[in-house]
Amino acid sequence: MADASVRVPASGFSGIRRRHGVDALNSVKLELGLAVLLCITVALVLAVLPLARWLEFVLLVAFTMAAAGWVMLRTRRVLQRLAVAREAGGGDGAQQE
Repeated sequence: MADASVRVPASGFSGIRRRHGVDALNSVKLELGLAVLLCITVALVLAVLPLARWLEFVLLVAFTMAAAGWVMLRTRRVLQRLAVAREAGGGDGAQQE
């Protein structure tokens, strides 16, 4: 039986070891940071370009939504991969502490 101190609480992913989940989500956190930096860069570039305000707004919103969508898709993929790993490991999430 695994040590209970390395398990995520029952409210989280009950069958996934904490270390495995944190390692898997580190790449998503890195991509989130890059997306934020890119959005800030795009905002600064758009502020300098001689564009109409409405066009700047539309371009910034479009880029921000694309970056948010990318991070959401990556997060879903990682969480699905963790769920598959949990099921393959024999844990069905029905374990109680």
